[in-house]
Amino acid sequence: MNQLSPRERQLLFRYLSEMIAVFFLYAAVLIISIEIANRLHNGPVQTAIVLTPMIPFFLALAAIVRHVRRLDEYVRLQMLENVVVVAGVTAGLTFTYGFLEGVGFPRLSMFTIWPVMCATFIVVGLGRLILRR
Repeated sequence: MNQLSPRERQLLFRYLSEMIAVFFLYAAVLIISIEIANRLHNGPVQTAIVLTPMIPFFLALAAIVRHVRRLDEYVRLQMLENVVVVAGVTAGLTFTYGFLEGVGFPRLSMFTIWPVMCATFIVVGLGRLILRR
């Protein structure tokens, strides 16, 4: 496996630092918003409170975009290929499961799509590393 250059190591450290910070912010906002929302009556205020974890989500998205912009063109192209495969696999899995729901399988929450995408991204990335040898 290729060793990371000092620049790549620095970029990776910077990205991971940003993402870890945003993850902890997300976790804190999520816990607090759930506690507050559970004490409120249904309505626009409760809806707004429930959606506050999306603020750290958008901060994470901004960190991802910054990271991709810092990468060289070759690595960016590899990431784009990974994202295309992940999107295709996720679309195929969700589309297939939609047919299964039609014949009695339990309905799944939209929250299941994100873990499927993350797991697929990991598998695709590891597959690229293994096949590169």
